[in-house]
Amino acid sequence: MNLIFPSVTDPSPTSTRTRTRTRTRTRTSEQDTKPEDNVTRPSPALTSQVINPGEKGSSDSPTTMQPTPPPPALPKGTGDGGPTQSQCQYNLTKSENKIIARVVIISGLPNQTYTITLMDKKNNDVLKENGSNLKPLRIPFRLLKPCSIYTVSVDGCVANGYTTFTSSSGKGETVPETVVTNVTDKEVCLKGIFNDTQKWNLTECVEITEQNSCASTHTVELDTCTYTMNVSMPPVKPEIRFNTSIPSQFEWTNKPEKCMSTLEVICNQKDTYGLNEPVSLLPNQYYTCTGEYPYETRPIKSDPLSIHIDCDLEKNAGFTDISHNSIHMSWKAPEEDNCSNIIWSSYSATCQTSEKSEPLQSTCTQGKADSTHCTNTQLHPFTTYTCIINAKLHGHEYTLFSINQTTFPAEPELKSITVQMSSHNSVHVQCSNLTEPNDWNGDAGHFEAVIKYNGDPIKPLEKKRHCWFSFSDLHYLTTYEIEVTATNKQNNRTVLHRDITTNYNDKAVVGFLLLFIIATSIAVLFVLFKMYLLKRKRNEEDEDCEYVNVPMRVHRMATKQQTRG
Repeated sequence: MNLIFPSVTDPSPTSTRTRTRTRTRTRTSEQDTKPEDNVTRPSPALTSQVINPGEKGSSDSPTTMQPTPPPPALPKGTGDGGPTQSQCQYNLTKSENKIIARVVIISGLPNQTYTITLMDKKNNDVLKENGSNLKPLRIPFRLLKPCSIYTVSVDGCVANGYTTFTSSSGKGETVPETVVTNVTDKEVCLKGIFNDTQKWNLTECVEITEQNSCASTHTVELDTCTYTMNVSMPPVKPEIRFNTSIPSQFEWTNKPEKCMSTLEVICNQKDTYGLNEPVSLLPNQYYTCTGEYPYETRPIKSDPLSIHIDCDLEKNAGFTDISHNSIHMSWKAPEEDNCSNIIWSSYSATCQTSEKSEPLQSTCTQGKADSTHCTNTQLHPFTTYTCIINAKLHGHEYTLFSINQTTFPAEPELKSITVQMSSHNSVHVQCSNLTEPNDWNGDAGHFEAVIKYNGDPIKPLEKKRHCWFSFSDLHYLTTYEIEVTATNKQNNRTVLHRDITTNYNDKAVVGFLLLFIIATSIAVLFVLFKMYLLKRKRNEEDEDCEYVNVPMRVHRMATKQQTRG
């Protein structure tokens, strides 16, 4: 291989003349095929710095010498024979190794230090290395782009040959594989992967524009050729729009022509919506929505869009009829509102006293798609309920309005009274105390009790906070009517009646019994006394008959017979 070195100009500022000399050197084929035999590896004294500018370029072809650059100037020598022996020189040697592109060979004083710089055509530093002891520098393919022009310079040394070379020749080709190394809102960084041992540094960060958005290829413009990367480009930063009405839809306003409609909108980090399809967000709610276009491992996101659909849904809502146990309510969609065009599929309504209580279902009748009437007849008097009308649209349920309403008061729930006889002519009347407001069906009131005979009160009316009454000094064996009334503060009242019959006069019976006992006792005493007298007389007669030695009874029998004869 023949290498032609350029003429050298003396760079010394004190030189008053310029000499140009052309030399031709011929290397043997052995030197051309095995340049690595004349090159030693860099010693630890060399410290290098690799610069990755991230520019475009790629090729698999080997590097070539650049034939066109002008020859560098040679240093001023001490004679006509050339530069001085102490002057540091360097030249480039092509390597046949598939890993190494060029070798920079240094000649001069052994103890001299120098800095080797590799620059691309745009004067960007690709490699900087500090060295000494005349150690050569190897330039690997992995630092170079294909089809690119590079220049080598060594501080403190003069060139002894060409300083510029082209990494490879050719018309360019398609990169076997391309990977995305990084992506942001404004640019995407690509890296070419090659199958052979020449691992080119084909990396490039590309600005994302409307023209290259969602393109299937990217062309890398190098110094002497172009390379094609088969890669899906991301879109420009999406911009989404949403009209604040129901129903509405999300639109991708800056959608590039080459991009598919795969952008999704995520609201409040949980609900996902597509493009150009009906979306019914909840009225009077706050949403933060972001458009996301799937790309590699990082989606391309739009700026967050804040959405608030202001609807006056309760404008035409209210109660049409209220009683002590029922509520009738109606709703009609407001006119000229963000929610006026909603066509609701169904309606439902509930009433409940608190969040923990079981809601009571109402019956709803749908007039039109934009109105409904609902009724609930399972309510308790004088109780505050939260009544809600809900509507469904596309499987989602919305609350149209929520209003608190108290039912009317009603009669207290006085269910029974208890009457007990405290004596034969007195009674106690009792009933369970009512709780507020469940039993009173209003604000707590009072109890009244009265006792009647033949419909006429016989004692004054008694009024108490608690249901406990006592009536005494009644007639014996007499039927009375007891009337108890419970009245709340809303003047609703409940009246219960109970008949009661007093017992006999126990005191008269006791007196009669005492008299009877006394009379009986006197009669018994009289009989006993008569028996005593009779027995005494009989004993006397028995004593008179002792002298005739005849029993008294025999004597009497004899006497009776004589009397008969």
